[in-house]
This record gives sequence, C-alpha cells and structure tokens, in this order.
Amino acid sequence: MSDAAATLPQQLFDQAAFSAALAAGDNPITCCKDAIRQSTDYMHGQFRSGAEARELVRLRARFIDALLCALWDHRDWLDAELALVAVGGYGRGELHPHSDVDLLLLLGDNCEQCREELEGFLTLLWDIGLDIGHSVRSVKECAEHAEADITVLTNLMEARVLRGPTLLMDKVRELTAPDQMWSSPAFFRAKLDEQRVRHEKFADTEYNLEPNVKSSPGGLRDLQIISWIAQRHFGV
Repeated sequence: MSDAAATLPQQLFDQAAFSAALAAGDNPITCCKDAIRQSTDYMHGQFRSGAEARELVRLRARFIDALLCALWDHRDWLDAELALVAVGGYGRGELHPHSDVDLLLLLGDNCEQCREELEGFLTLLWDIGLDIGHSVRSVKECAEHAEADITVLTNLMEARVLRGPTLLMDKVRELTAPDQMWSSPAFFRAKLDEQRVRHEKFADTEYNLEPNVKSSPGGLRDLQIISWIAQRHFGV
C-alpha cells in the first residue's frame, strides 16, 4: 500500500493537519480544495525555481496518493474487501498538472454493503475538482475486460495498490498474465496496430509545427509502447 505522505514536504501537504480537520468535521470539500491549491502553488514555485519537470510530475502523483489515501481512510468500509488502485499513467507514478487521475475500485467479498460509501467517495473526488477516470470491477470483471480490450490490459499492467488488500491485485495479475491472455507476440501485434491507428489519426504530424507531444509519431506514447512491450515480453 502507498505511504507517499511520509516523503512529502510539509509545505506541500500536511497530512496530519488534513486528517485532523476531517476528523473534526470540517467541510471535506473545502479542506481538499485548500490542500490542492497549496500543493499546486508549491509545485509551481518549484518549477519556476528550476526543479526538473520529471521530478515534479512524480511529486504531484505522490501528493494525490496521500490525498486519496487520507480520504479513503476517513470512510467506513464496513470490513468489505476492496482496494483503491491507481492505473494508467497515474499508476506509473506520473501526473502532469492537468492529467486524469485514473482509478480502479477493485471489489472482493462483502462489497455490496459499501456501494453507497463508494458512490460518496467518487462524488467527493469530482466535487473537489479532480479529473477522475474510474472503473468499479471485481477481479473476474477485470480479467474479462482485459481479455477483450488491449487498452484495459495495458492500464492494469501499470497498476499500484494505494489502499486495501494487495492480494486482489495479485489475483488480477495472475488472470491477465501472458500465459492466460495476450501472449507477448499477440500483445506486440495489437500494440503495433494500435500505434498505426493513432499515427493515422494524428496525420503523421511529426514534422508539423505543433505536433501533439503525446500522441504524434515519436511522441511520449511511442516511448511508452516500447516500455509496455518490454514489460509484457520480459516480465519486468
């Protein structure tokens, strides 16, 4: 489970004070917005002072880890077996200022009783201004969606458990391993096809004056594809 707050500068996020405010009954939306504003001001100041962008995107991810974990711990999950999981780019521990925060709510046993709590948790995240992309699935549903959609599998490959039992995510990894679905050759061919479609969408604009730095040929997504293929083939 994530313990990101332990390494965060206090001037970026004081989790002890934040948790105390929640426990005292302060408005959680106000508390969260104040914390987000403080962290943003701190990181903008660091950027203007010459801090490396790659370090700041990781710092932003650690802040969101700490914020989400504090909010998660403040709720009563009624002993349900469920996990809060970061996926996609956020799962890699990278979060740009306007990136989506991609989450998986992974369900185990006795989760029907906490549906209302889950809805309240997600509603709060939207209310405080986070751009949340989320799915709520069981282990079996994760495997089914991953087998049907290479994008879902890719997101799961970069998953990090923030709160809850890691055993649930271990089961997902077992069911989605290359010996169960999307073998290394099949994964390679699918990602290559996906890349071709993306390049066509962006009109092979690597020589345009303003290419899309993420999705155009030679952009960040192409670098990530290399990483994903290596991870699927070598298991690293």
